[in-house]
Amino acid sequence: MVGTTHARDEESEEYSAEETAAMGVYGRWRKLVANISVTDEEGDTVGQGSGFVWDGAGHVVTNAHVVGGGDVYTVTFGTSTRQQAQVTARLLGADKLRDVAVLRLDEVPFECPPLRGGAARVGQRVHVLGSPFGLEHSLSVGVVSATGRELTVRRERPPLFDLIQIDAAVNRGCSGGPVLSATGRVLGMTVAIATITGAFAGVGFCVPYETVRLCAEVIIESEGERVPPFATLGVVLAPAATVKSLGVGDGLLVVETREGGPARKAGVRGTERVEGGLVVLGDFIVRIEEVEVRKVIDVWRALRKFQVGDDIEIDVRRQNQGRVTLHVTLMDRQKIGEDAVESGALRRARL
Repeated sequence: MVGTTHARDEESEEYSAEETAAMGVYGRWRKLVANISVTDEEGDTVGQGSGFVWDGAGHVVTNAHVVGGGDVYTVTFGTSTRQQAQVTARLLGADKLRDVAVLRLDEVPFECPPLRGGAARVGQRVHVLGSPFGLEHSLSVGVVSATGRELTVRRERPPLFDLIQIDAAVNRGCSGGPVLSATGRVLGMTVAIATITGAFAGVGFCVPYETVRLCAEVIIESEGERVPPFATLGVVLAPAATVKSLGVGDGLLVVETREGGPARKAGVRGTERVEGGLVVLGDFIVRIEEVEVRKVIDVWRALRKFQVGDDIEIDVRRQNQGRVTLHVTLMDRQKIGEDAVESGALRRARL
């Protein structure tokens, strides 16, 4: 009996337009996407994620949460199917409020073609590259499910605004990887998933390209000394639950005002402990421009509409005086020495 041999001829294989586009994106981007390993001084791994080459000067962008708490950064590129290039890098700077960081490679292993960015549209095909669970240079495909999403990662930090929602598979280790269009344009950078179990459930989020570009440009131009401005009132607020437990009405209690900050200059009063140990409650912020304030998230949503230097009107509820209107000139958080990262144990928010 004569047997037949079935050989696969890859050259003559027919692929759909979507498959061809995906393979083209992967082929162009494979060597530009990196696995980032983060270790401390003792050599213990404290983080792992993805990143991608930003320019020909050896800059790699990733998420701030990927590189946080590290001392040594090892960046691994897949230069071909069987070869890898492993390069050490240093952290140039990080915008912790927008979750964007820039690493600078100690040496550039290859030439980088010019990077092209674009805006995402709902229904658009997307290609996500990264290292899920440390599996380097993995590709997943999906669509843009929505734009303009808002995601609270930590209660003491502002939400991430204007995120792109995608349904392409995203898992631990993908953070910092590029989200690409079918033509290879960068639409954004993977940042988080929405999940109950910890596993991917069809809802992933990425920072839009324009946000990544803004952060990267400011960090690189300033050699890591600055990040884009972030408007602040310069106050520390108690959580809404604390105010509710006090049974003293609506608004958010001002715990303290930053010295030299906008709120203190405008006359906002913080909470004080006076002689004899008596606590005198500070002002309660009840309105910022047209936004009624009931939760901390209301303050973040109101402030994001304004820029550093804008004059805004706020209402506070003050003991024995009722409702008082004040005019505040917003300042940059960096100018008044506010760190972008607060301890989770504080359970309060700096704004």
